[in-house]
Amino acid sequence: MLNAEALNFCLLDVGRWAFGVCFEDEDPVANSGCRPRRKALDPIQFANDIDNYKMLPWSASVGLALYLPWLEILCGLAVIFHFLYRGGLSILTALLAVFIGATIAAKIRGLDITCGCFGHASKNWNFSTHLLLDLLILVAALSLFSRVWRTERS
Repeated sequence: MLNAEALNFCLLDVGRWAFGVCFEDEDPVANSGCRPRRKALDPIQFANDIDNYKMLPWSASVGLALYLPWLEILCGLAVIFHFLYRGGLSILTALLAVFIGATIAAKIRGLDITCGCFGHASKNWNFSTHLLLDLLILVAALSLFSRVWRTERS
């Protein structure tokens, strides 16, 4: 029988894998995830997606479209394989927080943006559903951080 500490460790380990897979590539089961491979293979479309937020000049959108997917893939792998873990987790958490902020800002400005982050199923979701899922992923990232902080203090 598992004690509470062992169960917590197992749950956080599964969370680490799930979080890393979300940013590493599409989930093969649910066709979900943040889809960095799609973004890396079609940077022009991703640059258009970034430009839809109307927050950056086109040249910055193109630069991000070329660089950001590879950063997400490398950081996702770092989280999955626990190599440069804190750095990968820090970058992914910051990217997620920026994405949530940009999405909220776009909604406030009346822009209707469909990111396609969660595959075909998310096309019919409303803003609240997308935001809730993004916030749950952020909570998962922060819980992984709490594990890192607790193990460093021990």
